[in-house]
Amino acid sequence: MEEYMAARILDGNSIGAKLRESVAIEVQELKAKYAVYPGLAVVIVGENPASKVYVGRKHKACEDSGIHSVVIRMPENATEDEVLQELALLNNDPKINGILVQLPLPRHIDTEKVLDQIRPDKDVDGFHPLNVGNLSISREGLVPCTPHGVIKMLEVSGIPIEGKKAVIIGRSNIVGKPMANLLLARNATVTICHSRTADLPEVTRQADILVAAIGKPNFVTPDMVKPGATVIDVGINRVGEKLVGDVDFDAHNGTHFSQTLLYAIGYFATQRRTKIFQQGKVEVRIIISATAELFSQERGIYAVSSRRRTRARDREPAAPVS
Repeated sequence: MEEYMAARILDGNSIGAKLRESVAIEVQELKAKYAVYPGLAVVIVGENPASKVYVGRKHKACEDSGIHSVVIRMPENATEDEVLQELALLNNDPKINGILVQLPLPRHIDTEKVLDQIRPDKDVDGFHPLNVGNLSISREGLVPCTPHGVIKMLEVSGIPIEGKKAVIIGRSNIVGKPMANLLLARNATVTICHSRTADLPEVTRQADILVAAIGKPNFVTPDMVKPGATVIDVGINRVGEKLVGDVDFDAHNGTHFSQTLLYAIGYFATQRRTKIFQQGKVEVRIIISATAELFSQERGIYAVSSRRRTRARDREPAAPVS
């Protein structure tokens, strides 16, 4: 008779809430002991609906944790020079400890030039070349939020990384490459896959930890995952009116995934669902949660509050973004 193991749900919202609580305590200590008031500035150019949602969440996360939040809204037709000038002001503003530029930017603006303008010690996205270099050689610095959030979730959930084979699908500067460096720093054996990888399913089936960050809806199918693997889905894709990840959780009604220990971080924005399958001897763990709340604070709060304690003054918070 087959034995069934109880499925375990990884609650990303719970992890995010605990992190917010710890950050709020740290912020209060900074204020009480050192008269430091951490400040985060977010620059948004244009009216991209998704960007407005993300910026609003970052503002609320800061507000809930006692962090001074400033939102700089610039029109779609703002020039590159105007954006660079705004960043220069923020770089020199002692009330601002961290700066974010919401991506994507309008096409007429050079994204690399803009990101390079941010002071490295205020670059809480970790996109400045100096921070990218620090990460690549395992020096302390600011780290991109999404891969850092993945590591946090693995660590908090007690999923071992050291000695495991990790495969990342996607080589972007925002997720794929920094994800590889963070896993490598924790002694995983790392493979990065991309559009030119030969026999991709054969490679992904070697993974103990599989990170899907390719930006293609339902790309990772059951035949690409080995039994017992940990799968992290950081994809967000719009299909009609639905948001879906990079991993096809609905394939065959989960029958093949019943042989897989499956964790997923996905549906980054608004949709949250959880599924449990208990077919076969190996438990199945699926979480489609851990949404932008976790990553917003990784990006906007945790990084700011962990920087060196420089004096900052109060300023009226920005109005919430709808």
